[in-house]
Amino acid sequence: MRFKPELVEKLKQEAELLPEGTHRVELIGAEYTTSKRGDEMVVLDFELADPWSAKRLRDYVVLRDGLLWKAVQVCAAFEVGFEDADFEDLIGKCVTVRVVHENDDGEVRAKIKSYRPDQRDGEQQAA
Repeated sequence: MRFKPELVEKLKQEAELLPEGTHRVELIGAEYTTSKRGDEMVVLDFELADPWSAKRLRDYVVLRDGLLWKAVQVCAAFEVGFEDADFEDLIGKCVTVRVVHENDDGEVRAKIKSYRPDQRDGEQQAA
C-alpha cells in the first residue's frame, strides 16, 4: 500500500506538533530585538517542562501601546510586575500556557494563546 506524499507530510507535521491544550513550559531564552515594523519586542523561547520531551515553542511579545496586554499577561504568569520585568531574569522559571493550532501561510503551527502562573501540585514553583 502506498501513501500519497501530501498525506505522509501531514502525518509527519502532526507528529512533530505540540498538541493543543495546556502545557507546563520552562523559559529557556529571552532576546530583546526589533520587530519588522520597527517596534521593540522580546522573543521568548520555551521548552516543554517534561524530561521526556524536547518540544519547543517560541512567542513574540511586542512592546508597544495597544499590544502591551500580552506582556502584562506574561509578567502576571511569572508573578512579576510589568514595570520591573526583565525577561532575561526569568530564564529557568516555568509557567503554564494554553496552546492552539493556527494556520500560518498554509502550515499548521502550535501557538501560545495564553499564559497562567505555574501551578505544580497547587502551589507556585519556588523561585
